[in-house]
Amino acid sequence: SNRGIAVHALEGLIQYSTENSQVLVALRCLVRLRCTFLSESNMSDLASLVFYMKTALEKLQSMSADVDQPTDETRSEVTWFMKMAWNITLQSVDAVEELHALFMLCYKFTLLLPGDNTLLMRQKTCLLMAAAASLQLARESTGRDLREAQLRTTLEHIKECQRICSLLAKRRIARSQPGDMAQVLITLYEFECKAKLRQGDLQ
Repeated sequence: SNRGIAVHALEGLIQYSTENSQVLVALRCLVRLRCTFLSESNMSDLASLVFYMKTALEKLQSMSADVDQPTDETRSEVTWFMKMAWNITLQSVDAVEELHALFMLCYKFTLLLPGDNTLLMRQKTCLLMAAAASLQLARESTGRDLREAQLRTTLEHIKECQRICSLLAKRRIARSQPGDMAQVLITLYEFECKAKLRQGDLQ
């Protein structure tokens, strides 16, 4: 099909091109192509989208590391991929593993942008959702080692989320958000993780 030919050509470009701008344009096109077929519940499209987002993140991290201050163009690219990663999660509620990956990608994209209170709120939300997805993976896991790994990953997300919540509280931002249940959810997730890991520091 024409779509298949286009995908193949664009994937070849991101694999072999040494021009970051070309690769990012190709990744944008691939993301748009795959997103148009997500409604068909094609898991291969979702897995490909996660791969494209990871590739974009690596390129943008490299571009940001090479300069003291990211250019407006780089920030624009980061913002686009961050928003797309978030939007894709809204269409992927049943794919927990991919959800976790996408929320963490969205979080990592935010780290490439200038920090402000709005960005901190987004980071908090991404980490909270990633913790929820990771905890769900742990609940569904049948192997002990994998389950424990997922629980520890969840605790790592919770720890970072708590750090951001503390920053927001110092700036009196969290208090201005009516109906914010983040702290309640963080406490519940942490309690469940520690209980399942048989840790003895429950309060």
